[in-house]
Amino acid sequence: MKKYLLTAILSLAFVGLIGTSCTDYLDKAPESGLTEEEVFTKYANFTKFFYSVYDGKTGYNIRCAYPLYTMFWNQKFGFDGLTDAADYGRIFRVQDWKAGQMGAFVNMVTYDEKRRPILASMFRVIRVCNMALDHVDEIQDAKVEDVEDLRAQAYFIRGYAHFTLMRLWGPMPHITHVIQEDDNWDIPRLSKFDSYKSVALDMDSAFTSFEKAGRIRRDPGPGEDGHLNDPHQKRPNGVAAKALKARALLYAASPQNNQNGVNDWEIAAQASWDAIEIAEEYKYTLLSFDNYTDNYYGSQYTNEQIWAWSAGNGRAYNHADLQGVMSGIFQGKTAWSSGECPTQNMVDKFETKWGDPLYTAEERNVATTLKHYNEQDPYKDRDPRFYKTITYNTSPIVWPSVPTGETKNRANIYYENKNGKIQYATHQSQAYQGVTKTGYYTRKYCGDMSVKNKVKIHMTDPLFRLGELYLNYAEAVNEAYGPSGSV
Repeated sequence: MKKYLLTAILSLAFVGLIGTSCTDYLDKAPESGLTEEEVFTKYANFTKFFYSVYDGKTGYNIRCAYPLYTMFWNQKFGFDGLTDAADYGRIFRVQDWKAGQMGAFVNMVTYDEKRRPILASMFRVIRVCNMALDHVDEIQDAKVEDVEDLRAQAYFIRGYAHFTLMRLWGPMPHITHVIQEDDNWDIPRLSKFDSYKSVALDMDSAFTSFEKAGRIRRDPGPGEDGHLNDPHQKRPNGVAAKALKARALLYAASPQNNQNGVNDWEIAAQASWDAIEIAEEYKYTLLSFDNYTDNYYGSQYTNEQIWAWSAGNGRAYNHADLQGVMSGIFQGKTAWSSGECPTQNMVDKFETKWGDPLYTAEERNVATTLKHYNEQDPYKDRDPRFYKTITYNTSPIVWPSVPTGETKNRANIYYENKNGKIQYATHQSQAYQGVTKTGYYTRKYCGDMSVKNKVKIHMTDPLFRLGELYLNYAEAVNEAYGPSGSV
C-alpha cells in the first residue's frame, strides 16, 4: 500500500471543496450580502455554517457515518450484511460486495449524494470542522461557554469522521488544517495505530472544551426537569468524547493495529474505565431488561444513550426507509427484499440463560450434557436478549390481529404448499410468498411491526450506549490483565 495519498479518491473528495468556501451557506454568502467576516464573527451565522456537519442539505454530512441512517436507503441493506452476522434477501449491492465485486457501485458510498456518500461526506465534514476551529475565536456576540461548545463539537466531529474513514478505508492522514488550493496534497498516511491514536487526541481536546462549556452532559440528569429533552440533545457531549476515545484506543490495541503489545491494552482499559466513571458520575444508567429495546425504537432518547441520533416518528411498518431493516413479507411489499436476515453464525453467539456458549459443536455438547441445551428445541432457554433481537419460526411475539388458535402470539414465518394450495404464515402478507434467506429475521430495530401490527414507531440510533463502555472495558481488561483483572 502506498505511504502517500496521491490517489484519485482523495483528490476527488476535495474537488469543489478548496479554493472556494466549502458549504452552500458560504458559497451563497456574497449573494446574501454577507462577507466571511460577518459569517464568522456573528454567532447565529457561524452556527448556520458549522451545523451543516449535522444537517447539510446536499447529503454530505456526518449522518452518513451513522449505522441506522446507512440502512435508510433504497439499496436495501446496511453494513451488517458485509459481515458474517447477517445476509440480505435481495441479491443486490451488498451481496455483490460481500463476494468481492464492488465495481461501479462503489460510488454509492463514496460520492453519490442521492445515496450514502460516506467518503466524500467525511472529508467535507473534516474541512468544515477545521474551518470552524480556525475561526471560532472570532465570534463576538456569544458567551464563552457557547464558543467552547462549538470548539468541542468541531474537535469531536472531526475525530468521528476520521474514525469512520479509518474503519472503512484504512489509514488516512489526520487532517488538522484547512487545505488550500496551492497546498501540498502529498500527505503521508498514518499507521493504523496512529490513526486511532489521533482520534483519541481529538477527543482529549473535545473533552477539555466540553468541560469549559459545561456540556459534559447536555440534559439534566434523571428526575430533573428537562431530562433527555435538551434542544441540542442530538449533539455530542463530554461523556461521548470519553466514550469515543475509549473505542478508538480499543481499536488501536486490537491485534490488527497493536503497536506496543500489552501496553496498548492497558491504555485502552484505562480509557474505558475513565469513560465509565464519568458516565456514572453524570448518572447515565443501563435500562432495565423490559425496556431494553427503547434504545432502538419506541422512545426518542433514553438514559443509557450517551450520544444518539433520533430518526424521528412517522415510520410505519411499510415505510420506504425500512427496506433494509424489515422483510417485504412484513410490509406487504412484493418488490422489496427480505431485509436483514441474521445468520446462524449470529444466532449461535447467543448463550443459554445459564451462560453456556453454543458457538461450536463441542460447546453445544457440553451444554447438552448439563441439560441446558436441546438440539431438537434449540431456541429454548437462551439469553433473554435473543428473544428481543431475533425473529425465528414459532418465536413468541404479540400481534393484535393474529387470530386465536395454535398460532396466537407465535411467529410462523414460512408458507407451505398443501395439496396445491398455498397456506400463508401468520407473519406474512398474503401478497408475498418470499421467505428469509437464512431462517431468521431481525427484530431488534423495529420489534413486532408488520402487516399484522400496523403501527408507527420512533426509531433512534444509539451511537454510544453505556452498555458498550462496560463491554469495551471488559475486553481491554481481559487482554491486559486476564479475566480476573481490573484497572
